[in-house]
Amino acid sequence: MNDQLRIPDERSLSQEEISLLEWLLGHKRTDVSEYRAQIPKLRVVSRCRCGCPTIDFAIGTTTREGPSQIIADAQGSSPEGVRVGVIVHVREGEISELEVYSVTGEKNVFSLPKPESLVPWLIDSTPAEIPRFHR
Repeated sequence: MNDQLRIPDERSLSQEEISLLEWLLGHKRTDVSEYRAQIPKLRVVSRCRCGCPTIDFAIGTTTREGPSQIIADAQGSSPEGVRVGVIVHVREGEISELEVYSVTGEKNVFSLPKPESLVPWLIDSTPAEIPRFHR
């Protein structure tokens, strides 16, 4: 989390953000139940300066820094039709970031994808198995 790329945004999570996190953690092959319990405790502390819907979290007053572990990821489309990737990062044992990015890099300003538009990334997928997205 580079402070020059972030804008402070102290607030509670929106219902849309909560639903997205719950979907992502609910569609993970490994057990992430310990992290699901953190969702009600999270608060947004900053957002990305580029205009994408990436947000950073904290539990309490401390933001977690350092290397991250990816605990869930998916691909889908934003309501505007932008093909996106979504990643949930954990730092020091706490959910620290919901990263949402344009897969093609074409556009930075777009909304969060709806959970029903998402498909979990499959590490062992072949290109033919990865769904095609509408543009």
